[in-house]
Amino acid sequence: MVMILEDGVNRHRLEDAEGKQVGSVRNGTIRLYGLTSKEDAIVAAMMVWETLDAALAREFPGWPRYRPVLRRLRVLHDGAYDWIADGLKPLARLLRVPMDRASDDRWAIEFVLPSYASEGVAISAAQIMANVFEEYARRRDRLASELDDAVMSGSTDEVA
Repeated sequence: MVMILEDGVNRHRLEDAEGKQVGSVRNGTIRLYGLTSKEDAIVAAMMVWETLDAALAREFPGWPRYRPVLRRLRVLHDGAYDWIADGLKPLARLLRVPMDRASDDRWAIEFVLPSYASEGVAISAAQIMANVFEEYARRRDRLASELDDAVMSGSTDEVA
């Protein structure tokens, strides 16, 4: 479960059940922390984008739905930012975050909302997106742990 706490005017932070900051909502953007690689960020962006797209379609009936092509997703640089995009549409900014010695989380993804999205829409979307992101991270961590156990035991046949 993710909580959203006010952190100033038009600023909110997202915290997990342990009180760790996992994201933020600021100035029309939703940022999610906790990614270990660019590849990890690409997969997470795809999953979270679908949630954001559905939330915006619920709020704005004319929202043009977009389903990105996973195999074409990559990091592209536009001169100012690195974007996770499929060549047709940028989904999220890829951001490098200061490294915490106790963590391997070095990357964040940031979704830019349309200018007409209110703070309420941003908070609502962020809550849903953060929960999807948290579930993705749990699955990723569980799979990594299973792979480590299989490698240590000398058998990777059990991991699928």
